[in-house]
Amino acid sequence: MLVTEYIKKNNIKAEIFSLDTPFPTNKHIARYFAIKERNIFVTQLLQGENKRLIMCIFPSDKRLNFKRVEEVSGIKRLRYADREVVYKTTGYEVGCIPLVGYKGDFDTVIDESVFEVDKGIGIAGEPTKLMKLTPEDIKQYNNGIVALIVK
Repeated sequence: MLVTEYIKKNNIKAEIFSLDTPFPTNKHIARYFAIKERNIFVTQLLQGENKRLIMCIFPSDKRLNFKRVEEVSGIKRLRYADREVVYKTTGYEVGCIPLVGYKGDFDTVIDESVFEVDKGIGIAGEPTKLMKLTPEDIKQYNNGIVALIVK
């Protein structure tokens, strides 16, 4: 299911932005929308021992702290999931995983600093689509765990 279909089906109050070309970096997105990089959220899938997976959502101006994610998730030896695993388990390419609406049977952990802003922007399944929604919706529709997972 496409993320736009998921948003409609679940009556999520998200804004979708369609672009002519993708932005090369999050700094470009911040400039275009006149926002700070902390208002842009990154969605990354990690894989650990026994091929266990966990999705992480955090502000783009922060760096993921793998040790903290390991502590929260109980999954050891975490690393970024490879492209094939990302596509097979989420239905999206690396760099295009939306903030909500991805498939997969794994936990999602959301950095607590995401909740310092009213709304955030993230990719919406394609390089030329962005979505804007509240941290509360991100938590609710991912059944997310909130914890400190960034440096």
